[in-house]
Amino acid sequence: ASVRGALVSAKELVIVVGMFLGFLFGYIFSSIDTVGWRWMVAISGAFALVMAVGINFIPQSPRFLVLKAVRDRSGGSERLIAEAMDATKFFRRATSLEEVRDEVETMRSEVEASIGTEVAKWSDPFKYPRPLIVGCGLVLLQQITGQPSVLYFATNIFKSAGFGSAAALSSLGVGFVKLLATLFTVWRIDQYGRRLLLFIGIGMMTVALALIGTAF
Repeated sequence: ASVRGALVSAKELVIVVGMFLGFLFGYIFSSIDTVGWRWMVAISGAFALVMAVGINFIPQSPRFLVLKAVRDRSGGSERLIAEAMDATKFFRRATSLEEVRDEVETMRSEVEASIGTEVAKWSDPFKYPRPLIVGCGLVLLQQITGQPSVLYFATNIFKSAGFGSAAALSSLGVGFVKLLATLFTVWRIDQYGRRLLLFIGIGMMTVALALIGTAF
């Protein structure tokens, strides 16, 4: 629980690293006429291939397996618990068998206490409107502001602003700043809290979008 915020932010960090690499390779191959974009796509395909192959060696989440075991009605719960223990050993590595067993049993107790043994219905989230509105609202506002589009067309925006041949390098700078901001968030989110960092991010995004809107 003490590192929950950092773990959640780690996913965003991986995404931002991917975006930064995209800007980096875009800058590297932007000077190659005609076939430069093919190299960009080829490198992206290579990363995708590595992910597709690597994911086959990663077991399913131990908690997901425990959840399936708790809800199982076909007599396969023990098999699922054994798979959960193997998965926990994979992720923990140095953890002893006894510690793995205790952790899986703790997961099982928490799952049974928090959600029971019944499968959730699609309508269950609507019983909690306030968290649903907050969660959906954050995602909606993140997209509807248009800031993802600014990232997608950053190079063209910089070209329109007169950066010329330095547009791709400027886009790389944007990706680098985003990477630094995400690294800081992962490092300090459990100290400052998500709410404060969210307000700071919204404020900075508002100013930046206002400047872009005014300039263009």
